[in-house]
Amino acid sequence: MKNKPTFKFFIFLTSILFLFLAQNNVNAQENEIYEVSDYSLKKKISKKNDKARFYDLALKKHPTLYINNGGLKSNSESIKPLKIDLLGYKSFNGFINGNYDKENVELIILTLDNRADLNNSLDVSNNNDFKKLKYILVKCNFNCTNEDILKFVKVNSKVRVFYKYDLPQ
Repeated sequence: MKNKPTFKFFIFLTSILFLFLAQNNVNAQENEIYEVSDYSLKKKISKKNDKARFYDLALKKHPTLYINNGGLKSNSESIKPLKIDLLGYKSFNGFINGNYDKENVELIILTLDNRADLNNSLDVSNNNDFKKLKYILVKCNFNCTNEDILKFVKVNSKVRVFYKYDLPQ
């Protein structure tokens, strides 16, 4: 009967360890990166799917701000933009430092032209200007991987990251 307290302690310790590992799994899932293809962008998405808003923003016409190399290329509408389309990594720095309305932006689309752009980072984790930011889509004009994007993009747990690559022909 001396083993009974030891057994209870072992069960207690195992339970604590299990809870700790389960919590880490939940946190890891929040920061996943999702690859999208042209097919997945074009297929119909159920409204119940939590990614439906992303596909709606990515595919349909919404107020969009287009920025090329840090300068405003065009604003599709004169109202506050819901998405920002950054053409090249230099555009991101110009956008962050520029006097653009970021408050209603839900989607940032960033197009990377070459692998060297991945040596930089896209960090919006502590930027309070993006009050409604939910999604980032990174488009690579070269072959990129989940690991590349994971190292490149820094976001808080409320922002989902998607990526796709299109090899130029």
